[in-house]
Amino acid sequence: MDAAAGLMAVHACVRDAVGILALARSHGTTPNARSYNALVRLWAVAAGAGMGDAAVDRAVAVVEEMRAAGVAPDCVVYNTVIHACARAAAAGRGGGVARALAVVDLIRAEGLQPDAVSYTVRPPSLPY
Repeated sequence: MDAAAGLMAVHACVRDAVGILALARSHGTTPNARSYNALVRLWAVAAGAGMGDAAVDRAVAVVEEMRAAGVAPDCVVYNTVIHACARAAAAGRGGGVARALAVVDLIRAEGLQPDAVSYTVRPPSLPY
């Protein structure tokens, strides 16, 4: 599968996930942090597949949507946004350390404590 086809496949998955969350809401169910994190994770994949910072921006928008829906983002969700930054950087499409550290600042602003994962997320193409 070439890069364009891969990006189109990721976009289809994101579209489907957004639709599932909307369907849940229409039936009176509030998505939880795990549901939102699944969507953030798809945006992280999109960041590495070529969308770069645009996908990171969408991941951050999901976190803002969570907050607006009364669902408190947890450290797992923020770490997934950091992962999106790492994937965007690995793809040469933005992200990077400064953007990831800004997310760590968001974790602290929420009154949460960054964990070991917050500081050790790496682009998937790099060895440990």
